[in-house]
Amino acid sequence: MTRRVPLPRHVEHAPDLRGLQANAIQIRRAIDEFGDAVGFDHIAAPFNDGAALSDGAALSDAGGDDIRRARLDPVPLPIERREWHRISAALEQRARVLEMVLTDLFGAQRLLAGGHLPTEAIVTHHEYLRQCVGTASSGQGPLVFYACDLARTTTGDLTVLADRTQMPTGIAQAVQMREVMARTRPDAIVEDRVAAIEPWLSKLRHALGAIAPPQSERSRAVIMTPGSAALAHPEHTYLARRLGFTLVEPPDLTVRDGRVWLKSVTGLERVHVIMRLVSSERCDPLELATSTEAGVPGLVEACRRGTVTLANPLGSGIGESTALLHFLPELTRTLLGEDPLIEAAPTWWCANDQHRRHVLANLDR
Repeated sequence: MTRRVPLPRHVEHAPDLRGLQANAIQIRRAIDEFGDAVGFDHIAAPFNDGAALSDGAALSDAGGDDIRRARLDPVPLPIERREWHRISAALEQRARVLEMVLTDLFGAQRLLAGGHLPTEAIVTHHEYLRQCVGTASSGQGPLVFYACDLARTTTGDLTVLADRTQMPTGIAQAVQMREVMARTRPDAIVEDRVAAIEPWLSKLRHALGAIAPPQSERSRAVIMTPGSAALAHPEHTYLARRLGFTLVEPPDLTVRDGRVWLKSVTGLERVHVIMRLVSSERCDPLELATSTEAGVPGLVEACRRGTVTLANPLGSGIGESTALLHFLPELTRTLLGEDPLIEAAPTWWCANDQHRRHVLANLDR
């Protein structure tokens, strides 16, 4: 819902919408002047006090005792239900394509063999983990978490700037901020009929339980965090509490006979699903990590055997490669038989002669 408000008396005129750079500068200046006039600091105070952020929204600097509190913008971005349905359908389609691409890259690799994706752009990427080839056939997947960076063009259309497939960074903070908003501005939540967030959390619990390996009668899911020194560790703690899952660090897990176990005070407990908040290359020091201090030794082998499922699967970070942006529209048509519902920022593949000439001719733009 968009509401028109009169300009403050000290703002002489509305920003000129002609010219992108001038427009951005004028809009920013007008917003700053408006904020000074109405006192944004005063408005934001209830959102950012200690009581509102008491559920772990404080972020600590890695390796230190200093605390940096997350800041909540007192002016949220409302999205109308109709537009959100269009966005949701478009991103769901994009996630399905990326999931199929990742499954193929770590499985049959038909897209590479058929020339749908350039081999040199994939196998030389630092997120393409050769050690994980073959894990797709053991049931690793699906792509439980997907996010993207969106921007609105001058025509008002949304476009994708980047895909996020590695791990679900920022989920906890988004949930926290919504809850802070509900406590400090319940009137706005009710009046604008904002969609509830609790059903989404329930779906997430169900989704993680549904990807447990077959023959898992009573599946156990854990959330793996790098440790208390991680900047986002308070968020990880909060998320584990909200979902009702055990928060673990790599040393808390061990692999025995190709299965993952949690070390507890009562003995070893079997783990079937790991929601990982650790980057892929730091998950297994035997096969992936450059440092022997990180990860769970043998985790890749457990994935190969299909005794544990990771969300997202190891190696899924290759889905964030900007090289894929150019090829995803055609892959959408090839794999789904559908036209893309959302466009991405224009991207050129410089191994193509025509694309390379275009880039070289426009380097100054």
